[in-house]
Amino acid sequence: MSSELKRKGLIHLTGCGSVPGIGDVMLKYAYEKFDRIDTVRVGFAWDSNQKVFVVPFSIQSILEEFTMNAPYLHHSHIVRIKPTNSIVGVYHKGIGKESQFKVGHHPETYTFYEYCKDKGIKNLEFYAGFPDHSMRVIQTLVDIGFADKGKVDF
Repeated sequence: MSSELKRKGLIHLTGCGSVPGIGDVMLKYAYEKFDRIDTVRVGFAWDSNQKVFVVPFSIQSILEEFTMNAPYLHHSHIVRIKPTNSIVGVYHKGIGKESQFKVGHHPETYTFYEYCKDKGIKNLEFYAGFPDHSMRVIQTLVDIGFADKGKVDF
């Protein structure tokens, strides 16, 4: 997709590991190549190797990603949104179409801002992407109270 992205004046960095971590390394590399950075959209896309729900990492963290208000930077102002109110369908090479949403349970929203503020950053969003079959199971767990800290002790 390099030619298409160059023609549109865009850069797309594809991660190959966990966040935070690889995303921070990629930002450090890209940061030095620009005089100004207006917008950063970063996150992860995940798919299981089978079309049934499997826990990719901590279920507590996943439930928090679905339920904790997600802060993001919009025109230089912090805005908060319920993650599931920001669901969009996105195509990821190697995964296909997947639902993703803004997440506040990752430090990149804050660390990327701190790192890029001297380059004029105005917009910053962190996304989490899950396959639809996992989204349905996780949302069911939320709906029946698994994310309620008063009821469930991890």
